[in-house]
Amino acid sequence: MNFLVSNSNRLVLGTAQLGLNYGIANILGKPDQATANAIIAKAFENGIHKFDTAQGYGESETVLGRAIADHRLKNNAKIVSKLSLESDNINKIDLLNKIVRSIEKLQVERLYGLMLHKQEQLEMWDDGLGQLLSEFVNTRLIQHIGVSVYTPEKALQALNCENLDIIQIPSSILDNRFLDAGVFEKADRANKTLYIRSVFLQGLLLMDDLPEKMVFASDYHRKVALLAEELGISVAELALWYVREVFPEAKIVIGVDSSEQLQNNIDIWNDKSCKIDWASIIKEIGFVPQRVINPTLW
Repeated sequence: MNFLVSNSNRLVLGTAQLGLNYGIANILGKPDQATANAIIAKAFENGIHKFDTAQGYGESETVLGRAIADHRLKNNAKIVSKLSLESDNINKIDLLNKIVRSIEKLQVERLYGLMLHKQEQLEMWDDGLGQLLSEFVNTRLIQHIGVSVYTPEKALQALNCENLDIIQIPSSILDNRFLDAGVFEKADRANKTLYIRSVFLQGLLLMDDLPEKMVFASDYHRKVALLAEELGISVAELALWYVREVFPEAKIVIGVDSSEQLQNNIDIWNDKSCKIDWASIIKEIGFVPQRVINPTLW
């Protein structure tokens, strides 16, 4: 397979959709293996070599691993998975078995990154968890350690954790909590990498009509649609260009249901024609309630 060097190297392919029915806008369900293979191939063709998955994403690791093996990409894929911890007990053998099992499912030699899946797990960092994960870096089972968080407070806490160098956060045109808290500036100074997820709010921003249970988000959904209309662009363009321009050092995680959808997002990402006053956009969006921007509250 030929690899393209492009502006897409900041993009990370989220693969929750490959393992379970994910996202409020998902009407197709989990794709089959052939569709997953086509998505992974399209990613590599466009210079996307990083993939985001998790032990808790159903069959995601297995499906991603099969696609990587089918395309013979194990030496080129950089996979970040998330660690499922069922209890507060920190057990080296248990952690080792979980990591090895992920590596086997993904059919790679090591993980590019291993994240704590829940921000609450940071409380165990100084109680031995950080030291154990660092040992797995030393033995080359993983290259980077990270955490997925929901709040700016936990992101700031993670920035102070030694040897933790990847922090995944939710941010979007409706969610600027981490920007306001100075997380991006502090991550840059600390030489830590931010991965941004939920740029489309799990697809909510792209829906034409919201389901009845999401009526509480309708005013903000409409505001984004009207902004895009005023600018003469699509909501997808507005959402992707926003995170691309406002967070220029961050990696951007996007999930898709098909290779065609991925190509469309890549084409939008690589379009450099936007001339938008993002500071004015941020001001116009204003405050957005937690219930709208946090999918766990839906």
